[in-house]
Amino acid sequence: MTKAVVVDASTGEEISSAEARVDELTPRPGWFERDMDAVWDCCADAIRKAIAPVGADSIAAVGLCGQNDGCYPVDAALRPVRNAILGTDSRAESYIDRQDARALALTGQVPFAASPSVLLK
Repeated sequence: MTKAVVVDASTGEEISSAEARVDELTPRPGWFERDMDAVWDCCADAIRKAIAPVGADSIAAVGLCGQNDGCYPVDAALRPVRNAILGTDSRAESYIDRQDARALALTGQVPFAASPSVLLK
């Protein structure tokens, strides 16, 4: 889901909000993906709906946050090269089983199947 919120800068109170959902694709068991163009369209839709009550001219700043796991690959022109692989995806489980000790020694972290570095491998 994508959510957009307009907040009053002086009080921190929510003025308006909107959300949009993108269908989850499951091309194989354990694979969870989203169409990245659809994600972009949903983000734009949620933002448009959230700012409609106040008008775009009253927006002073924009803040972003997002999910940190999964893989959303783009090309040099920032266009999607495939569907996004979500943080709930488990296609890389067998690779992870072989890499835990090495990854821990190199990075101080044990990655999991939906870690971007593992999915890129």
